Amino acid sequence: MKINNKSFLYITGSLLAIATTLTSCNNDEADLPDTSGQKALITATQTSYTVAEGDTIMMEFQVDKAINTVMDFEFVLNENSTVNFDDITVGDGAQLGDFGNPNTSYLYTVPEFSESFMVPVIANRDLTVGEGDEVISLNMSATGRRTGLIKDGGINIDITVT
Repeated sequence: MKINNKSFLYITGSLLAIATTLTSCNNDEADLPDTSGQKALITATQTSYTVAEGDTIMMEFQVDKAINTVMDFEFVLNENSTVNFDDITVGDGAQLGDFGNPNTSYLYTVPEFSESFMVPVIANRDLTVGEGDEVISLNMSATGRRTGLIKDGGINIDITVT
């Protein structure tokens, strides 16, 4: 069977018309904003706490929008703290060497899709008699993946250990 020019043009034109009809009715081109490059902003519910030696407190934080990846945060023990690094445990424990200084900072990883989270702080009992109140001064900042942001150089948190 031989196809002549008229038949070829007719078949090609029909296929082109069908393809145009099928693709022109596509409604998936909505004008939605691209938010893939935006990161979550973290704020503290409270920045001053009191804990008894040997007890645990939970520091609470808010996330302005849940994101689909985990967020890593570093809690650095500031110089004006009157406790030693071993006197407390914050979050997941000592910072990984890849992310910061494991001798002065702690790490906490927030699961994906979190709208808020709580970070535990354990005031370890050190059995020193009559030492009085001690002050833990922490600075929280983003580390690791840096998918969660904190404004103005971090969040400063003060904890009094009685």
